[in-house]
Amino acid sequence: MANKKNRKEEAEYTTEQASGSISDVVSAVLDVGVSLARTLAKATTGDMPLKEPKEEAGPLNAMVFYGVTAASNLANQLFSSFKATAERAPRAAQNMAPVSSSSATLPTVRQGATLRIPLSIENPSSAPMVDMKFICLSIRAEKQGDSHSLSNKAIRFEPKKLEVAPKDFEKLTVFIDIEVDTVPDVYEVTIGLVDGNFQMPLQFSVLPS
Repeated sequence: MANKKNRKEEAEYTTEQASGSISDVVSAVLDVGVSLARTLAKATTGDMPLKEPKEEAGPLNAMVFYGVTAASNLANQLFSSFKATAERAPRAAQNMAPVSSSSATLPTVRQGATLRIPLSIENPSSAPMVDMKFICLSIRAEKQGDSHSLSNKAIRFEPKKLEVAPKDFEKLTVFIDIEVDTVPDVYEVTIGLVDGNFQMPLQFSVLPS
């Protein structure tokens, strides 16, 4: 009888010991979870002080509190970033980066021919550039000044309307139709957008036919 009693007490003691060990492990895991959740919340808070849960909140409630705080901070940061991008969008055309595919020497064209100048219009911003229409703003000749015969109507653009996605580029081709009686000279054609947000000079030489 004594042996049975001793075995029973030993079994009860072992069960209590195991229960205590499991409880310790669970508590340790929850403490680690709370610590990680708090670290994440702190990382997303920035310079602002981190709000703490109430003292009586248990580990699970604390993890939920820090998790909600981190999610809220991230949402606010994304909204701020989106707002800043939207505010910059109207100025996106000013940041276009035109790159001519021609060499460093001036393009040349003979009287009665058409000059073709390919360009790449880059959009470095995170907002799309839409409905861009290019026009000829001015024409000036090196020797003749403004008293030349080259007309603005001689300048054509393909495509007529350009759209460039964020962080992308599109091709724009400028065609300049030279009449047979155009005086040989070095010309500078300034092109730009209809709304005036962008302009770019193009130089070329007209040679005798």
